[in-house]
Amino acid sequence: MKAFVAAGDDIDGLLRRRATLLATGENAAASGPLRGAAVGLLGRFRKALRDEIQEEGSKLPADHEARLFTYVDKLNSDRERVGRGRAAPEQAPPTPPSPPTVPEGPAAPAPPRSPPTNSRARAARSQMC
Repeated sequence: MKAFVAAGDDIDGLLRRRATLLATGENAAASGPLRGAAVGLLGRFRKALRDEIQEEGSKLPADHEARLFTYVDKLNSDRERVGRGRAAPEQAPPTPPSPPTVPEGPAAPAPPRSPPTNSRARAARSQMC
């Protein structure tokens, strides 16, 4: 069993090394025009699909474009976010509640609390600026 798992790890390492070599250097430069051509084709297809949906008597549902291009839009937004130097927002693990404390003197008024923030709210605010 250990030999089988070790062989799988070796294959994984070889495939990762191959992918790294193919993604860098001359191959990366050659893939730029291919990506541009593919994005152009998708854009033309999307426009033609919108025209088809808007035609009178079309049997396609109104949300057909959104259903077809949801994943493509997600990939594009992920690529743009990485291109701007921001990684995808990660959810921080919840912090455990602190143990209750017993006040030693008269109760003082609590300081005003600021609104809660999370990584998504910060990202949204940074995009507005």
